Amino acid sequence: MSVTSFSQLDMLSTQYMNNQFSVNPGYAGVRNSLAINLSARHQWMGIQGAPINYSLSAHSPINDSKASVGASLTSYSAGPIQISRFNGVYAYLVRLNHNIFLSLGASVGVDYFSFDNNSLNLNDVADPNFINSVENRINPNFGAGAFLYSPDFYVGISSPRLLNVAYKVSDTESLVLNEAFRHMYLTAGYGIELGDDFYIKPSFMTRYVEQQDPAIDLNVQLAYKEFFWLGSSYRLKNAVAFLACFRISNTFSFCYSYDVPLLSSPAITKGSHEISISIDSYRWIKRNSDRAFKRKKKEEVEGLRSIRYF
Repeated sequence: MSVTSFSQLDMLSTQYMNNQFSVNPGYAGVRNSLAINLSARHQWMGIQGAPINYSLSAHSPINDSKASVGASLTSYSAGPIQISRFNGVYAYLVRLNHNIFLSLGASVGVDYFSFDNNSLNLNDVADPNFINSVENRINPNFGAGAFLYSPDFYVGISSPRLLNVAYKVSDTESLVLNEAFRHMYLTAGYGIELGDDFYIKPSFMTRYVEQQDPAIDLNVQLAYKEFFWLGSSYRLKNAVAFLACFRISNTFSFCYSYDVPLLSSPAITKGSHEISISIDSYRWIKRNSDRAFKRKKKEEVEGLRSIRYF
């Protein structure tokens, strides 16, 4: 008897609103700085082989031009599967009016896939499905995305990997170990001022994968003077999460989130931890006035920021 099952084979992030570059190439350069993000996520703590993800990304405008470049390096493991991924990104910014921009991006990258047979505890060590090794493979991929933003809202649509990839046992073309399907993302957020010191930002992300139901994350954050913000998130029928971020300086921000699973499986009783550090540096690039928000008379507004920063 054989059974087909579907499982997670792409990185999740509760803090998607803080690092949309990871899912949308169009986000490159949007922060108008050399933006660096480091993040780590340990999912379902205490379960052997649970997903673990580490990532490092950086993106920046090319000084006074409308072009931006970026790159990301991620490491993802789940059970015996290990995926290392590198992406290079190019984006171009279009000003639609005095304070609305559209950034269009494309990415190219490679995935290195490996499978560790030795980590499996087999009831039958002679099982023919596991005698043969699985090829370690390097697979190219491509992505594209668009990001529309203003001081008050943002909307993004993207597919960071457009090609479906099948991983097979080395000596046969019929036994498919697993398949990585195309992912599509839709994100949006809006900032609502609550007096001079506070604002609230609802946001959401919809993730669509072939042969699966759409996954929806709903999030709301309350910010105080851009120094710290607290939030909560609901991943439909999956988890509830709590988020806290602190802006340590004009350059550094630190965020932590904890997911509480809502799954009915008795094996998944512990939550997921995620931390990230964001850096916005102007040491090596100049501020680009063509990317600044302006009033209708076209003068730059000093200090005007956007919810895209959070």
